[in-house]
Amino acid sequence: MRMSFAVCAVLGVVGLPAAADSALERAAMDAVAYGLRDPGSARFRNIRTVTYPTPAGRVASYVCGEVNGKNVYGGYVGFRRFYVGEMKGQLVADIEPPASEDRSVFVMLYDTFCRGA
Repeated sequence: MRMSFAVCAVLGVVGLPAAADSALERAAMDAVAYGLRDPGSARFRNIRTVTYPTPAGRVASYVCGEVNGKNVYGGYVGFRRFYVGEMKGQLVADIEPPASEDRSVFVMLYDTFCRGA
């Protein structure tokens, strides 16, 4: 099952100052956990915020990292990469699909948004 979803949030992502990284990362982890089968089981590692200028002269921020969560049988499935960023005014989170599914689009977007991370 493809885990791409949009999450409406009060906290925007574009244009946040560096001091907001902690709040941004917490909002991102909440958004990613929400997309898991068991949100309370989410375990995170390698969380980082990537900020860079856009061609429009704004600042874009993406939270990148890895998440592990439990499957329907209660076992952890292994860490998978994710990114969270603002797209068209919404907070969007995407989790790497399992190895049995096509990962090419996720990898392209992850590499684009999380470059330098």
